[in-house]
Amino acid sequence: MVRALGQRLATADVDLPPALAAWVDLACRLEDGARAVADRVVASVREACDRGRPGATLDLLEAAAALDRLIGGPLPAAVRIGRHRVELAQRIARDRRQLDSFVPRREAQDVIDALLAGDGPWALHLLGVGGVGKTTLLRHLTVDLAGLRGLTVARVDFDYLSPRYPGTDPGRLIEAIVAELTVRIVRQQQDSWLEQIKGLLVAVRQWAGEADDSSAAFDWPPFQELLSYLVSLLQSLPRPVLVFDTCEELMKLAPVAGRAPSVEATFRLIEELHAQCPELRVVFAGRRLLAEAGAGWSAPPEPVGRALTTPRDYLALFELRGYTAAEARAALGKRLPDARRDDAALIDAILAASPEDERVTAALAASDDAPRYSPFRVAALGAWVAAEPTLDVAALAAGGDPYIEHRIVRRMGELEPLLPAVAPLRRFDLATLVAVVGADAGPGAFEALAGHEWLDVTHDPQRGAVLTAKRSVALPLEHYLAQARPEAWAAARRQIAAALADSLPAAAAALRVGGPDALELPPEVVDALLRALPADEAVAAWAAFEGELAGAWAPALRLTTFLLGDRAAGEDPATLLGAAIRATRASALIHTQPSVDVGPLWDEVASGAGATAGATARTGGASAAWLLTQRARLGAIAAAAWRDADDLDDQLAEVERVIGEIVRFDHHVALRGSMGASGSRSTARISER
Repeated sequence: MVRALGQRLATADVDLPPALAAWVDLACRLEDGARAVADRVVASVREACDRGRPGATLDLLEAAAALDRLIGGPLPAAVRIGRHRVELAQRIARDRRQLDSFVPRREAQDVIDALLAGDGPWALHLLGVGGVGKTTLLRHLTVDLAGLRGLTVARVDFDYLSPRYPGTDPGRLIEAIVAELTVRIVRQQQDSWLEQIKGLLVAVRQWAGEADDSSAAFDWPPFQELLSYLVSLLQSLPRPVLVFDTCEELMKLAPVAGRAPSVEATFRLIEELHAQCPELRVVFAGRRLLAEAGAGWSAPPEPVGRALTTPRDYLALFELRGYTAAEARAALGKRLPDARRDDAALIDAILAASPEDERVTAALAASDDAPRYSPFRVAALGAWVAAEPTLDVAALAAGGDPYIEHRIVRRMGELEPLLPAVAPLRRFDLATLVAVVGADAGPGAFEALAGHEWLDVTHDPQRGAVLTAKRSVALPLEHYLAQARPEAWAAARRQIAAALADSLPAAAAALRVGGPDALELPPEVVDALLRALPADEAVAAWAAFEGELAGAWAPALRLTTFLLGDRAAGEDPATLLGAAIRATRASALIHTQPSVDVGPLWDEVASGAGATAGATARTGGASAAWLLTQRARLGAIAAAAWRDADDLDDQLAEVERVIGEIVRFDHHVALRGSMGASGSRSTARISER
């Protein structure tokens, strides 16, 4: 009947809309069977995408989707495969546009070539500071090299992976990998595996919800079955490569037995996959080391609590550094307008203003004498000249940070007075902006800020539009404001502290009323407040907040994950605030994930508190450091008891000694000043934790 209807419409003397015309064509082809129609859909989409015209297939796919609701069979899978192929073509086109100014990095290319050759290490860690070109290099691998060498690349950014991985969602990374591989499928069998994987992901989450310890996820039957389907999918694809970006995010979680669970789970996953699919290659990229050693390299000594994974002999390491002089000049050759590509004075000025900012660690490899240049700054300054072809070289040679000053600060217009207050926020919505700078900065100012190139706009279902400073701009902008406008910068920090001072008590009140999951305060607001406050006040504010948590440890765990992240308030474990936030995290883990060994985290608290005790003595903060030290001592005792109860009597004796010292401590003065609570209450809280 469907074919007959198609034939009648085909002979009708009417102009059919494109989608209906495509439906008629497919319906008429049913004479050859549903399989032939499905194959025709997939082939037509592939041909259109190969010609660079994926948009031309939309009517065909719409028609096929309508037809599959009538006849089913192989058509639903063909429609999904077609849509995935269109998505892949569009993604490749976007990435290629972003690679217009890509400059090959010979050293990095050699390392990638060695990885793909297959006769050495099968995993590679690209290590480098922000703005050095890691993501661009990965994009080149995903698009250009994949096309030239027949690779199937799945790229996952840990910046966007849920922090519930692996704790309460051990299958989340597999889900992300499969989502990337989905656009690469071309066969019905692969499509059927995807449907099986969806069901198994649900089953794994159910197991995780009922399990006491998700670290055993690899032994669960549904997880093993999930792995087998992922292996089948990888084996069915040519030369699979898994690319993991922003891997420093894996280090945010508290160590378990001295290891980061997310790092351990990720390495366990790739090892299981490679054991069954030896052709698999893996690339990590990030700002921090992940392992203690690898193929021909060893990590330098790290601070306490870094929780690197054990040596992996299959993991190569390459530090991606700034441009060489030749690479920097080549990059400018692609960005500068024709009239200025041979302007030696201009090029020299750009290079002088773009020195390599820093390295991850100079201990990894000896530094050469040749100068290096920041790819981000070279690109930014080149784009500036492209936008203003008559730019005077003097603007680049004036010292300071010419890009920040001219391309950001001077372009703010009437919004420039807001900059010292907006920059430290890093991420904010309209309500936060108004709270900090006043009602004058209403929707109009917020919308105007959203139009500036250094701020990204996203939409949150609860908060509406949210503005986020680009990572490559945020810190240089803060440094510029602190140096060029120290008075305005200091005033803005006081302004932020005053405006957000009530945010933590309000959050605590919401927790008391709403229960353990009621913390709705955006974590970046807490981060901005703690960074704006003087160090001793930040510690006191955090301690007061923790004292009112009322058992809401789950949101506390999520909040501390953010606050211990890259460039956040508690990132540095050697500060008293960093130690205090880690102590909160240890307490939260004890209450939410009792199987986790928090001993290494308490060691980090003790180290940070001990390092700051002498430095804070003159400001009245020594008692806070002392109290954190005692809390860490008790935490370490409890962690030891968790690991081994044989010496419980000795451990209890140590508890009595610590509590005795606390009781003898002059808490009536010192503890009130630094922790905002009576000594007896503080002692009780320490004992509980």
